[in-house]
Amino acid sequence: MVLNLSSSGALVEISMPCRPGAPTELHLDMPDGRCRHASGAVLRCWVTSIAPLRFRSAVRFESMVDLFGNEDGGSG
Repeated sequence: MVLNLSSSGALVEISMPCRPGAPTELHLDMPDGRCRHASGAVLRCWVTSIAPLRFRSAVRFESMVDLFGNEDGGSG
């Protein structure tokens, strides 16, 4: 689950830990039905709940993601 999203990264809640520095790929389903893909790396990961076991992970994208434009990076 995405908790916070910007064009340069995301904070996500997940059910398994991620190692800082690990590469990751996010597929973001936007509210208007569009999908964005972002490659990046895990900055940090920490436990947020024991039962059920949950983690939060901060991810920095390799390049800025156009959250509001066209799939090809255009402005709409």
